[in-house]
Amino acid sequence: HPVGQDYGGRIEYGIKSDIETINPMTAAWTYTWEVLDKIYEYPYTNNPYDLADDWGWLAESWEIEDWVSPTGVDGIKITFHFVEDAIWHDDVPFTAEDMEFTYNYIMEQGIPRYASSTQFIEDVVLVDDYTLEVYQDTTSYFAFHYINIPVLPKHIWEDVGDDWQDYDPVAEGELIGLGPWKFVDYVAGEYVHLVANEDYWKFPDRFYQGLSMAEIGQAKSLSMLRAQLAAANLAVEVQAESISELSSQFTDFQASALELIGSSVDSIGDLADNIEALDANIGTLDAEIVSLTSDISGIETQTSNLQAGLSSASNLGYASIGIAILVGAIAIFMSRRES
Repeated sequence: HPVGQDYGGRIEYGIKSDIETINPMTAAWTYTWEVLDKIYEYPYTNNPYDLADDWGWLAESWEIEDWVSPTGVDGIKITFHFVEDAIWHDDVPFTAEDMEFTYNYIMEQGIPRYASSTQFIEDVVLVDDYTLEVYQDTTSYFAFHYINIPVLPKHIWEDVGDDWQDYDPVAEGELIGLGPWKFVDYVAGEYVHLVANEDYWKFPDRFYQGLSMAEIGQAKSLSMLRAQLAAANLAVEVQAESISELSSQFTDFQASALELIGSSVDSIGDLADNIEALDANIGTLDAEIVSLTSDISGIETQTSNLQAGLSSASNLGYASIGIAILVGAIAIFMSRRES
């Protein structure tokens, strides 16, 4: 917030998808709860830096005691002490009766979204306007956290009755909560408009006066979005330096990619040359194998002739000549083989 300027102004930001039904009893979509969590309040919240640390919210304090159910099951009793200055968006005061109604309504209607939240509740007892006792038939550490659900305004939802699935609080003009933002308008596929709750019990000194959440979809052009933001006095500027840096990074990447592709092409060319040379060497080797095979065939013929000569020789001289011829033939074969 600028020093010396009055509080106020408008926030406008985008969400990735349109919301579904704005009914807290049936809503399950993340972006729907982006809206509902700004409208509805809870008994307590968590320290964002230590989730094991529970902070009081609508319930400014509580006590947890051991308790045994009528059937003999060990459980706990939680006694909530609620704030006394919270007011619904339609100016009706909040009381512990709203919290009592919320638990009982969910259990009686069997609302699936909150089935796990109320599964261990045995009884809910209204002590006075700002004190409520919740009995659970379990001693689980998580039992206390199960029941932290958004509070419904009894004066509105008691008339909804069994029609909770089809109920449209927007169409009925009854999207009423206790939160820092009040619902104003919703146009499907375009925006949700909320306005600051001037009577917000938790932080009465508000910083902003309006809040709008616009869907950013494929149909939204950059120029259209920029115009919407400018109209909300919230400028979103893209720095030229960042664009220049991004462009430079892309140019470097492009040059590296081209260099890599060029190197790959050269490597492929060298590989083709090597393959061609290898094919030529294989052809030469095939010819040498054919020649060697022919030589071996000739040696086999000479050996057969020698054997015939030896068998018909009648003296040692002929045998010696035959042996000399055989040795010569073997020498020729070995010489060819080595080459």
